Amino acid sequence: MKRNSLVWLGWLISFIFLYFVFHRLDWVSVIEAFNKVSLSTLITMVGVYCLGFIIRAWRWKFLLPHRVSMGDSLGAVVLGYGANNILPARLGEIVRAQAIGKSCQISRSFALASILVERIFDGLVLVGLLYLGTRNSSIPTWVSSVGVLGLAIFGGALTIVMLLTLTRSLWDTKTNILPSTKLQNFLQQFAKGLTLVWRTPFLPLTILGLSLTIWLVEGIVFHIAIQAFELEVPLTAPLFVMGLVNLGILAPTAPGYLGAFQYFGTLALNVWQVPSETALACIVVIHACQYLPITIWGLSYIPYFGFTSLTKLKSEIE
Repeated sequence: MKRNSLVWLGWLISFIFLYFVFHRLDWVSVIEAFNKVSLSTLITMVGVYCLGFIIRAWRWKFLLPHRVSMGDSLGAVVLGYGANNILPARLGEIVRAQAIGKSCQISRSFALASILVERIFDGLVLVGLLYLGTRNSSIPTWVSSVGVLGLAIFGGALTIVMLLTLTRSLWDTKTNILPSTKLQNFLQQFAKGLTLVWRTPFLPLTILGLSLTIWLVEGIVFHIAIQAFELEVPLTAPLFVMGLVNLGILAPTAPGYLGAFQYFGTLALNVWQVPSETALACIVVIHACQYLPITIWGLSYIPYFGFTSLTKLKSEIE
């Protein structure tokens, strides 16, 4: 019942976002704006976006045991993102953990913790790029508020992980007194997954560098789209748009970040007085180039990990 409530809440939030995006639009202008994009541009955007997933898989390997192959890491990452585009409540993250756990005999709680570490580094990089994207631009005050909030959330999360690393033995001692062995193992493996990033002094810098590379590659996708639509914005604007969109889609919405992606993307481009019709068309193209290929690519990995269908996989993780 609780999960169903969250699902309906996500759809409600998506519809609210879509209402704010769609009301008072000139739909003729929206359709005309789509004509500016060529097939070659779309193919290039898809190719660049998919390249980013190879880097994501490489980064995740650093946070997992050494026995995990690049193929398994890539497959689980893509499957997880594809599942997130279809399943509610970000179940794709659990799908990803389930897939890598099944293929490489890794605790699911360990894998989930490693994904959380990724998200923390992603958040810090996105906040940095958000500020970089508005450099030398006159921006609304709410942009600074978003950045401060994001820095507080992700910086605070990283601090907690660091403290847990320093007190790991105490954590294990405290969890050993729990009555449930299953809960003990879950919490200890989760803590292990969170703290593994500090196993060497240079690993956090490696993860940070790869995270920056991932988002700069995705920023190229936004740049290509903005150039295709001939938008008059600063050169760093794609970084701001990408940063705001990816921070915005952290909100609980329908599968595939429906509504939030369009709302925050349009809002970001409106900062430079881009007409809402053109801004929406640009963001829809970006979203489509991210949604469709990864969903198809991700679902193709279902049999690779020994699952029979996404429906049965969903029931398994629930």
